[in-house]
Amino acid sequence: MVQRRRWAGLLAALSASVAASLAFVSRCQMHAARDGGWVQRHACPKLESRRQITEQDLVEEKRSVRQLLLNKNGAVWLWQMFCTEKGQRTADLIDIPVQLAAQFLSAFTGAHAAVEWASEDLIRELNEERMSPLAQWHWANYCARNCFSIRNPRNLPSAVVTDFLERYRGGAFGEVALCSEEVASKAKDLQKKGGTEQWKKYVRDKDFRSLDPLSYPESFVQGFIDNFDPQDLDDTIPREQILSSRSILNSALARLLKGFSREEVTYELENRDVKNAKHRATLVLPGRAQQILPESFPREFVGDWKRTDGAAVEDAAREAVTAFKAYGIA
Repeated sequence: MVQRRRWAGLLAALSASVAASLAFVSRCQMHAARDGGWVQRHACPKLESRRQITEQDLVEEKRSVRQLLLNKNGAVWLWQMFCTEKGQRTADLIDIPVQLAAQFLSAFTGAHAAVEWASEDLIRELNEERMSPLAQWHWANYCARNCFSIRNPRNLPSAVVTDFLERYRGGAFGEVALCSEEVASKAKDLQKKGGTEQWKKYVRDKDFRSLDPLSYPESFVQGFIDNFDPQDLDDTIPREQILSSRSILNSALARLLKGFSREEVTYELENRDVKNAKHRATLVLPGRAQQILPESFPREFVGDWKRTDGAAVEDAAREAVTAFKAYGIA
């Protein structure tokens, strides 16, 4: 109730046109709080990779929107809200009418200033909870249902992140059994038999990133096993299996930074007292790389919990490589 009053106060401070846009946000929050799936049912399809579009593909207004999406925290969330409110069937810039892009640009500054975005303290609070694989699972599903699958909290309003934390800590999402060693072994055996690409596709089609079966509920991994196609086996060994993620990342940084040294990349290791998956690494990019990368580009990458330090470091590097590829750098 306090969150809704705060949101209503924000709306009152806006001009009529901007208020109309953010009134939709308020309705979205109301319906999401009621049944947790309003966005999923009413939203236009999620934004495809906005980095695959080149400047030459777009007119001036769309180029300006693209720059906001790439460089301004929160812009992608407002854009998705705007496109959905306008009844668009897609949020992809190349298919959006020019006049709508112009409308978004004219409303953006006021709308962005009116939203209370997640603070660094709140983001840190969320990330502490997300150390748990179960919390990661619930966060991913919450984002799919309530905020267009946008999982980076820096792109989300404070009210959204707070709502998740309150629900999660209150047990609103229920109990979920993580994958057992037995079922995880079955999934890994299928990968060894040529199903690596199938597993990657299965995971990424559902908007997840971790390739460790132990990071998921057992029902999720069992779904892969049940739907495994023995006729669709790997034709070639993926490049990522030939080169380590650390090597790919170092090569990308060497192209980006003159005189780059591997020692400039920092890996911070943490451990927990459990039998399996006890090591995790956080990768911190070199300071001079942070100075030239887009504002929206993450500065740190946290891997999954792994059984060894080496595997933990490799997984953190893999997260960084994924981001570099998304930005067309790796």
